[in-house]
Amino acid sequence: MINFKSSHPFLATFLLLVGVLFMVNFASALDWSNNLTAYYAFDTGSGIVAVDSSPNSYDLDGTNTPGWTVSGKIGGATDLENTSSEYWGSNEGSFVMNGSMTINVWMKKESYNPFMSGVSKTIKTSNGDVRYLVGTVTNPTTTRATTRYLGGSQQPTGTDLGLGTWYMATQVINSTGVSLWINGTMAGYVVNSSALDTPTEANPFLIGGVHESGVVKYHWDGMIDEVSIWDRGLSASEISELWNSGAGLAYSASPYVTLEVPTNESTLSSAQSNFTASGNNISSVGLEWTNATYHIWFTNGTVHNETFLEFTDGQTFNETLLINGLAIGDYLWNVNVCYSNATYSGCSLAETNSTFEVVPFQTLAEDYLNTTISGSTDYFSINLSLFTGVRVSTIDFVYNGTSSGASFTEYETGKYFVSYLKNIPSVLADTNLTFYWAVELEGGSEQNSTLHNQTVQNLLFDNCSVYTTVIFNFTVVDEDTQVMLNGVTDNTSVKVDLNLSRLDSSGLFTNFSSSYVETNPAAVCTNVDLDSTRFRVDGVVEYSALNKFVEFYNIQNYTLTNTTANQNITLYNLNSSLGQEFKITYKDADFNLVPGAIIQIQRKYIDEGVFKTVEIPMISGAGYTIAHLVRNDIIYNLVVIKEGVVLATFTDVVADCQNPTFTECAININSFSTGISPEDFSTDGEFTSTLSYNKTTRIVSTTFAILSGIPAITTLEVFLWDAYSNTTICSDSLTAAGGTLSCTIPDTYGNSSIIIKLTSGGELKRSAIVILATDPDAIYGNSLVFIGLLIILLIIGMSVSDNPMTLGIMLVFGTIVLIVLNIVSSSGWLGGGATILWFIIAVVILLIKGSNRQ
Repeated sequence: MINFKSSHPFLATFLLLVGVLFMVNFASALDWSNNLTAYYAFDTGSGIVAVDSSPNSYDLDGTNTPGWTVSGKIGGATDLENTSSEYWGSNEGSFVMNGSMTINVWMKKESYNPFMSGVSKTIKTSNGDVRYLVGTVTNPTTTRATTRYLGGSQQPTGTDLGLGTWYMATQVINSTGVSLWINGTMAGYVVNSSALDTPTEANPFLIGGVHESGVVKYHWDGMIDEVSIWDRGLSASEISELWNSGAGLAYSASPYVTLEVPTNESTLSSAQSNFTASGNNISSVGLEWTNATYHIWFTNGTVHNETFLEFTDGQTFNETLLINGLAIGDYLWNVNVCYSNATYSGCSLAETNSTFEVVPFQTLAEDYLNTTISGSTDYFSINLSLFTGVRVSTIDFVYNGTSSGASFTEYETGKYFVSYLKNIPSVLADTNLTFYWAVELEGGSEQNSTLHNQTVQNLLFDNCSVYTTVIFNFTVVDEDTQVMLNGVTDNTSVKVDLNLSRLDSSGLFTNFSSSYVETNPAAVCTNVDLDSTRFRVDGVVEYSALNKFVEFYNIQNYTLTNTTANQNITLYNLNSSLGQEFKITYKDADFNLVPGAIIQIQRKYIDEGVFKTVEIPMISGAGYTIAHLVRNDIIYNLVVIKEGVVLATFTDVVADCQNPTFTECAININSFSTGISPEDFSTDGEFTSTLSYNKTTRIVSTTFAILSGIPAITTLEVFLWDAYSNTTICSDSLTAAGGTLSCTIPDTYGNSSIIIKLTSGGELKRSAIVILATDPDAIYGNSLVFIGLLIILLIIGMSVSDNPMTLGIMLVFGTIVLIVLNIVSSSGWLGGGATILWFIIAVVILLIKGSNRQ
């Protein structure tokens, strides 16, 4: 519900006067619709039907087939035999009242027994049983009503009227006492010693017996009729009307009205709305609807609308009215409906007024996490549709009592999209926090959206010995053979140090450090599912094994979510007998050292034709780092990255060190000696890559790096560009944090066009279209310029005209002819470098502009 920053005053005097006005001329002093829980008339068919004005129906089941077709006080009655232990029972409905209740029953005894129960209900409570009962006691001339609770009992008694005589017994229970009424007159009263207790378990409601200690006993011998249960204490006048001078009063529901739309406590966001009401129980009492008046008020008592409807004879009352002119505020509504026949007329109002409020906006959609994690960065959004004529000034996101300005866009007249990226507070235990959107309107008024609760869970880590949600799984392999090492026999050692922070690097709130000795792989787990929560992860993994170097794998600025968790990271450990320590120093364009940058070292595995990231050391404060490389025989790529930005890339590096015994092995690199400049890289999130095609070798290649250092499956695919674009020409794939992929296009695809797609982690990162046409000079040789000029002059000559539109069209046509004949080659890539395409577009734009000026 929308929360208003205003009070909701109800004028008690006004509502009381309205109630008095509408409740005149009721058909009877006894309102059957007023908290009647169930009514058993024993009048129809071959089974028992509960005549019930409440939403629940408490149907009875007979035990030992009680007879009931006998003539009763009103219509039929049930005839119960004590010797056959017959009774009726229902387990439906507790008949537990709000501190008061009434049991009314017509009874006729056929024999005297020490104890007989006519109607009873036993309920278990936290303090013992509470039993309501109407029956007879040892003295056969006495009737009593019993309410037993807390180990005691209340027993108002009255004089019995003997055998074979119908009499009406009424038991009224409330918080002050228990009274017994015989034939409409009070026969006994006992003051309660304590209030009725709250039930914990409902036992059967019985007609003709008592449920005690798990069995039914004290069976009634005789007839019972017109049993009614009320969720209130009846007054003396109502009991007298049930007695009706000894004739009894048959159940007859009064006509009543139901308010259907808008429902109680509705929220509307329009100046007009449909109001629907319907009438009930009209034909059963021989009446017809005559008219109805729809009443709508502000809660301060001011009338907003009163609409009168008149019905024709026999018309059904189910009417919808469109009410206009609703203003922002709180309202009540009700319908006063009238009915009559030849001898009677009356009116009824719905039992309670329905409330609704008109607000300046409604929520079309809302996006947030019901459960989140301490310290994460969460995304919240809401779509709002505003009341006609209302404009937004500002919108704040209010979280745990703290208000922050939110971004919003009016994407359609009166409709707004609002969003906010929230840093969730750190908590030490699971905590519920509230949030809502505060909308300030032009003019200064303010309305709030629905208040929501968000559960913030504490985030904990371990080595997966207790927690089960895996976020990282580090596996050590031999760098040369790529075979997984045995944790015990190869004496592996993995040390992990991870730091989690918010996406903006603020509020470093948790750290996990652990050592895995002779354990391979080494896993890290959390105590909760990350869902859509997001964190930044930075860290370092130190790893080594028997006869191998101690190496490092750095993770920098990695976004951790549920979809990016459970990462399998391969740690390539180089045998110390095969490699050498190299000191790598990097300087930027200003020849400054760049401490804190990481270097992805990608080793080429020639037999596989791919580069794989084998180590990611970090440049220290001294301006250098140590890498472990194979001298002279292995080709490497070096990618320098800092905070998600590629600073430099060095390709096809050979680690040259002739005399490591006498000379320090070092590699000095700077931005001027880079193999691929940073400008050549295209970045999508934390994935950065180049994409190239060599016409001579017909090789498509890419050099890529995942800036955080977390590996993913990266695939280079080349397809034939035809009607289906599903014919694969060649492909290459690699699971790594960086590397080089290449793919050779066979000569059989001569002048075809191809589509190149580069995907990583299942997402398309780059694509391009290449035309494999032969160069024009290879076809036409030295005649290329002459033929091209001839065609241009021919086309221009054909288009000599006073109309510049004709000249422009022929110019475009001539250009296309040159391309088709391969006299002029279009740029290989469609996109930013497609010069011919952009030339044609420019000519078309000039033609349009020129046409508009004519």
